[in-house]
Amino acid sequence: MTDNKTSPKESLIETATFVSRINHDVKNPLAIISQVTAQLDEEMHGPLNENQKKLLALSTKNITRIREILDDASLLCKLEANVLKYDSGTICLNDQIQDIISLLKAHKKHPAVVINTALPKENLYTAFDKELLTNVFLKLLTYALSWTEKGSVLITAIKKDAKIAIEITNTGYELSEKDIETAFEKFKMFRCRPRCEQKPTGLGFFIAKHIIEMFGGTLSLENQPEKGSVICMSFKSNKTLA
Repeated sequence: MTDNKTSPKESLIETATFVSRINHDVKNPLAIISQVTAQLDEEMHGPLNENQKKLLALSTKNITRIREILDDASLLCKLEANVLKYDSGTICLNDQIQDIISLLKAHKKHPAVVINTALPKENLYTAFDKELLTNVFLKLLTYALSWTEKGSVLITAIKKDAKIAIEITNTGYELSEKDIETAFEKFKMFRCRPRCEQKPTGLGFFIAKHIIEMFGGTLSLENQPEKGSVICMSFKSNKTLA
């Protein structure tokens, strides 16, 4: 219980510290469990029957789910307490986008949906924390993919003066006006019922928006009537390398 003399700011910092500690303590045994499930999946300890394979796949999904809940809870608390630590190195957005696509393909997420890109030949650079940017792109691309029953997701990027505009367009669900208005609220669950393998935390857009704004960028969500939706981002261009 928080002392009555503790300020709201101090209370937020204490909560962030506590959640971060839990995140660390739970992830250590979770890593061991993940190693064991990976060995079982590769049948290193003997062949598996179909029922065992289904149970193993379910276990793997739930391990991923626990990780995502822990990470989002920790990020949320740090953002609200304004204690999130980060670097501000120069990132090549072209490479970062390709790396994220490769990561999604390696995990075989949404294999029925094609991810296309329209990136300039000239590399685009911005100042950002690499780990946080990976987190943001993964969250937003996962939303775009989960809203697409079939078809494709297109990632475009263009430099406009001192800004870099990136759009993630999908050919799936058209969001309601209410969904657009409340997309960046905490614990937002979209009424279009995205095609997710597991229930999201409802923190994806809220966290992504706050992180992007920390680095001087913007994040918005728009509809394409009868064509799906568009996630729009802008980043500051790093002119020293661009």
